[in-house]
Amino acid sequence: MPKISLPVLLLWGDEDPFTPIDGPVGKYFSSFPSQQENVKLFLLEGVGHRPHDDRPDLVHEKLLPWNIKTLAQNYTVYAIDLFGFGASDKPPGFQYTMETWAQLILDFLNEVIQKPTVLIGNSVGSLACLIAASALEMRLLLFVAKANGSLLPFMDPPSTHLTDLWYDRFPDPFRVLEQIPFGVEKEEASMAMSLLEWIGRRSQRGML
Repeated sequence: MPKISLPVLLLWGDEDPFTPIDGPVGKYFSSFPSQQENVKLFLLEGVGHRPHDDRPDLVHEKLLPWNIKTLAQNYTVYAIDLFGFGASDKPPGFQYTMETWAQLILDFLNEVIQKPTVLIGNSVGSLACLIAASALEMRLLLFVAKANGSLLPFMDPPSTHLTDLWYDRFPDPFRVLEQIPFGVEKEEASMAMSLLEWIGRRSQRGML
């Protein structure tokens, strides 16, 4: 069993390699329900999402706040391992930056999904999704993030205790549509249903 990150452990479907132009190989899983023309969800893990080094059947304690199997009952779900994580390539000397990971997301959306997509990021994955979302314009249906320190610079009022300077160059084109208090006590399935119901409501209102 290869060392894979958490989204792969939670997702069933077909495993495929994804190779951006002049780049290393990324690994992703996709799950296709019966409906052909449905909303596409792109999920991105955080740094902590990986199996235990000695027991790949045991996932890291920081589980994603949604269950891909539940989401895939109504939506087409994609999950990708960022370069340096899981089953994706880990080339020596590769520059692991937020911008590089964001470009990987853009390449994946353009070359694999090729349709307007809901981006769902967790922890540092939400920050990579945020950077990618700024370039998507009308191809982005919705950006969903698990609230965390990665997005503190974009909150109102913004955080002042972070020292990273990259976001000073990054415009803030987003506003908070709704805050969902998932709560750490909820299990993954119930958290997935909360997100599922929220996306469903927006879809019914013609907002997706």
